[in-house]
Amino acid sequence: MSDDLTVKISPRARSLAEENSAREGYSSVDDYVDALILEDSLEDFLRQPWIREKIEEGLKSGSAGALTRERLREIVDEGIALAEKDKR
Repeated sequence: MSDDLTVKISPRARSLAEENSAREGYSSVDDYVDALILEDSLEDFLRQPWIREKIEEGLKSGSAGALTRERLREIVDEGIALAEKDKR
């Protein structure tokens, strides 16, 4: 059994997805759509009241150093993993 999912979209949506994926540097439309879905999961995660409280606590606690692109990606990946775990 394959983990792939096939989704049919309109030619207009396909064209927009191709344009956006190229403009944003994705190697394929599949990678672009995958990123959109993961971003949506992150937004759902960030809407949870307890995570908002943790963010507020963190903001009040002072600087934890520079927020580099790499560190932000780590934080996002951790948040997505937690959100995925909570959905199970």
